[in-house]
Amino acid sequence: MLSNSNSKKEVQKPMYLIYGDDDSAVQKFDKTVEALKKVYGEEGLEVEVREGAEHGFDEDEGEECLAFRDWLGKALF
Repeated sequence: MLSNSNSKKEVQKPMYLIYGDDDSAVQKFDKTVEALKKVYGEEGLEVEVREGAEHGFDEDEGEECLAFRDWLGKALF
């Protein structure tokens, strides 16, 4: 991806997307995920789908996202 007039190459920021597939509060993410895959290609995008989870599932204090924690450690270092 090229930036504006000085033609420096930009580094794509890594992204972790997590969502529930039983969400009545927002649209399905299929089209969003496909668009992101076109932008990111094979690197930098991690998608986790929580089967049966609804909007706000992560507000539960007992909810842990260990995969995100591990990804974050890799993405930042």
